[in-house]
Amino acid sequence: MKTVCLIAEFLFLCSATSSAQQQELPDSSAMAPLESRLDEYVARLETESVQTKIGEVDFLIGSSTRPEVRDFIARKLYLHYFTSRLMGDEAVAIHITDEWFGSGKASMGSEFDLMNARVFATYNRQSLIGCRAPALALEAADGSYVELFNEGAALDRPAVLYFYDTDCSKCRIETMLLVNMLQDDNWAIDFHAIYTGEDMDKWVEYRKSRLTVEDGEKVRVHHLWDPGNVSGMAVKYGVLQTPRLLLVGKDGRIAGRNLDTPALRTLLEGICSEYEYGSDAADGFYDTVFSGFGPLSTDEEIASITSYIRQKTLEKGDSTGFKHMSGDLLFWMSRQRGPGWKKASGKLLDEAVFGMSELWTEPNDSLQVLGFAEVLKDLYSRAAEGSRLPAVKVNGKKLKRLKNHVILMVTDGCGICEGELAALESYLHESGRESLIINMDSLLRDDPDTAGLLFDSFDLTALPYITTTNRRGRVDGRYLTLLRD
Repeated sequence: MKTVCLIAEFLFLCSATSSAQQQELPDSSAMAPLESRLDEYVARLETESVQTKIGEVDFLIGSSTRPEVRDFIARKLYLHYFTSRLMGDEAVAIHITDEWFGSGKASMGSEFDLMNARVFATYNRQSLIGCRAPALALEAADGSYVELFNEGAALDRPAVLYFYDTDCSKCRIETMLLVNMLQDDNWAIDFHAIYTGEDMDKWVEYRKSRLTVEDGEKVRVHHLWDPGNVSGMAVKYGVLQTPRLLLVGKDGRIAGRNLDTPALRTLLEGICSEYEYGSDAADGFYDTVFSGFGPLSTDEEIASITSYIRQKTLEKGDSTGFKHMSGDLLFWMSRQRGPGWKKASGKLLDEAVFGMSELWTEPNDSLQVLGFAEVLKDLYSRAAEGSRLPAVKVNGKKLKRLKNHVILMVTDGCGICEGELAALESYLHESGRESLIINMDSLLRDDPDTAGLLFDSFDLTALPYITTTNRRGRVDGRYLTLLRD
């Protein structure tokens, strides 16, 4: 998100600040314009991904050759992302510690500040957004041991980790809010209530009097603790104080951290609610994305968009986002006309659905996406390019024997069909082909058996349907249009 004028002015200010320091101007007067531009710059980055922010931070810090200016920029950016209320921004602060302060390329100012930055990084780096949830071995209320998030273990539902202490006043408030939320919403989740203290009596009393969440129709409740402090949960999940609330997605990755109950509810609504694929909103989104793509768009053009979706979701650990965007795209693409769209839709089926069956495991996936994908796969396989037309006789002609033909299947009262028929004569003159026009309404009325054979042999989910054969009688085009732009 580098705007040319902002970058140019920023670099100019770095240079000017260096000159001012060489002239021994006071720090406040030298740094104030630069600090203002830094504030503006990071504000423009607010909605960008963490990886983009990290790239921009490295650019900003490395933009000055003067150590004093570089140190100022690094400290300013560290403080911004360390104190940011945006979930995930702490990863940027940790990157600055590792890349700039820890390496000695920039100075934190004092050994005490550097030590604090390193402690923060140590206690947070394992539980950053997108990281695989660290394994935990904890003791359950009945004395048995429970192992959470073992490497490679699949989750059948999202998991909430709630670290609390019985003597923590903030925990009492958060506990009450959580209990109310879980009882009201009954999410299909595993709720791990993890006591961070070591007093068994207090723990038992707290569960009875405050943390009275029972297994529901969907929610599963697990009361856990670590009296010997051997699990390493403090380092693994940053449990330096309580309450601490995190969400782990079904993919085993951290989906939310530093949460409160309202924020957790918002995330669960997105993760646990059944997603409606192919909605009007999704259609409108893809209408905008693909505006300007015509019916003859190449599958390579369309593939560039699908590749970008993968890059922005799946490659960053967001399998849910990938499924939602790919599923919506599949529904939208299936309604587009033209060979480019159909070919690209077939590739999307193979690559994003059937080629990634391990992602589509939710009941809602089977109901909405996988079943639809199987139907599309069957439809796209009918009368494929390179094959012969079926041995069906229509209007006195056997389709299997048609060579160098264009076959139009149309319906009454269809404006597009009328346009294709009007363009037919010119097309025949230019191509040298012969034609066969099949009115499906008339055929259904006069010869329903033959009409049924055609519906079984071609993808007639949308009319007109136009296909062509070459001089060897093989299909060499389908989902065509005779209309010109």
